[in-house]
Amino acid sequence: MVESKVQKDYIHKSMGHSTPGLLKENRWGSGISWSKEIGEHTETQVYSGMLYVTNKRTIFVEKMKGFDKKHTSISAINEFYDGLEIQYGSKTYVIMTDDAARLYELYESLH
Repeated sequence: MVESKVQKDYIHKSMGHSTPGLLKENRWGSGISWSKEIGEHTETQVYSGMLYVTNKRTIFVEKMKGFDKKHTSISAINEFYDGLEIQYGSKTYVIMTDDAARLYELYESLH
């Protein structure tokens, strides 16, 4: 499974000032900090696991990003030469496999 996220890049700045206070071993300070967005980049993470497709569910077994979804909740499926994009409601999963065409045909036969 492949997961991509757009990350914003920021530059952070800060400055401050400190002066002796009125009492012994006491200080008074003030400061300010700010951030400015300077761009963005895409981070891609690949999760290797086992994909099982039953007559009712799709199960991806992986320690961090595994899932178990019913076929009745599929909103859309897109086939690519090297994988599938399966949408369940607002969540989309990108599955990379050498058998994308055969897997797509399997999903089509289940619906």
